[in-house]
Amino acid sequence: MLRRLIAAILFGAILASGCAAVQNMGTTGPMATVLQRGTNDCAVAVLAMLAGTSYERADAVRKTVKEPLGNGLFAIEMALIAQRLGERVRYVSAQDFNHVHMEGILVVYLPGTITSTHAVYVKGGYVYDPRDAWPVPYVLASTTLWERIAYFLEKVQ
Repeated sequence: MLRRLIAAILFGAILASGCAAVQNMGTTGPMATVLQRGTNDCAVAVLAMLAGTSYERADAVRKTVKEPLGNGLFAIEMALIAQRLGERVRYVSAQDFNHVHMEGILVVYLPGTITSTHAVYVKGGYVYDPRDAWPVPYVLASTTLWERIAYFLEKVQ
């Protein structure tokens, strides 16, 4: 919670300073954030963002791959769901991930945990966290919202 507060304060400082990239975002950012509905469905929300569809459609497709949701989705399950939603992704290791030039699903380790992961969407240098409606510049998110990157599923154009 403290990390989110720090990110919000820093983001506000960037807005106040007149950063052109942030000013051009508008009130909803460069794309809509799809919010998760429960504690373990962040992957469903980011899959909806990946495919440009609703949470409900992504969840319906998820149910054809994994039911019940349980503790979330593995990379292979997310790739299969993406394919069924009409999108292709490729696995990218943490060291090969580039937040400026890549778009897709970033899976990160949550602060203070060894194994708990969370999925966010990255596009155009911004992080779209399905826990929060506001996109955050990657530089701020990477220092406040997670400990380290697990892997990245890049959207294949």
